[in-house]
Amino acid sequence: MAFGSGSGERRRIRSCLGGFTLVELLVCLAIMGLLAGIAAAPAFGKQRARQLLSATVMNLSNDLRAARFSAMEEGRCYCVEVFAGNYTITAEAPVRWELIKRVDWPSGIRRSGTLYVKLYFPATGLFHELDNNSIYLKDSYGRISGVVISSGGRIRIGQP
Repeated sequence: MAFGSGSGERRRIRSCLGGFTLVELLVCLAIMGLLAGIAAAPAFGKQRARQLLSATVMNLSNDLRAARFSAMEEGRCYCVEVFAGNYTITAEAPVRWELIKRVDWPSGIRRSGTLYVKLYFPATGLFHELDNNSIYLKDSYGRISGVVISSGGRIRIGQP
C-alpha cells in the first residue's frame, strides 16, 4: 500500500484546506436573507400604512374638490357626509338627494375626532362653514393626516 486507499488521503487533504462547499455557502446566504427579511418586515408595514393614509387623504381631498367644482358647474348643491367607516357624496335633485359616490375607508384607516361631519357646497362654490370643517384620519400606527376646508372653500391637506 504505497499509494493508500484514496479516500483517506482525500479526507486528509480536504481537512488541511478547511474550505466550504458551494452548497454550504448558498444555504448560509439563504438563511441570512430570511433573517434580514424578518427583521425589516416592521419597517415595510409602517411605510405601507403611511402610504395608505396619504393615498386615502388625497382621494378624500380630490373628491371634496370635485364636489365643490361640480356644484358650481351644475348649479346645484352638493353634500359630503363623512361617517366613522365611509363617506358619501350626494347632489341635490328635484325630488330627493341623488347618491353620487360612496367610499369606504381602507382596512387600517379610521376617523379621528368627530365621527360625523356634514359639508355643504352650494351652487356658488363657497363653503358653508359649520362647527367642524376638518376631517382627520388615523392609520394603525397612530399617524394622523386630514383635510381642512377654509370658509372660502379652499381645500388643503394638513396635520392637526
